[in-house]
Amino acid sequence: MPQGVSGAIKKKAGYAPFRELGRTGALKLGSAVITSAGKLPYQAIIHVAGINMFWCASAYSIRTSVISAMHIVNTRNYTSVAFPLIGAGSGGFSPEQALQFMQKT
Repeated sequence: MPQGVSGAIKKKAGYAPFRELGRTGALKLGSAVITSAGKLPYQAIIHVAGINMFWCASAYSIRTSVISAMHIVNTRNYTSVAFPLIGAGSGGFSPEQALQFMQKT
């Protein structure tokens, strides 16, 4: 059963965005890609590689994930964006730490 943010998205959006994501191949740590929003009423989902293959986040992975995602937001001229706490939970950072890195970035 999918867990965390990914699981919540799969539950509401369905698997279509994740099939699209799978076609892009492995993401470099800190990178971001865009897919459709599936069944969600949004324009897109921006997926980031905020944790490494050992399920650990770092200040670098959190910061570069935000930068990569915001590059997509700005390139596409989106007027709003919502972020989960990158690196919190399974990534090992506390929600407060993750939020602090994201806000500073």
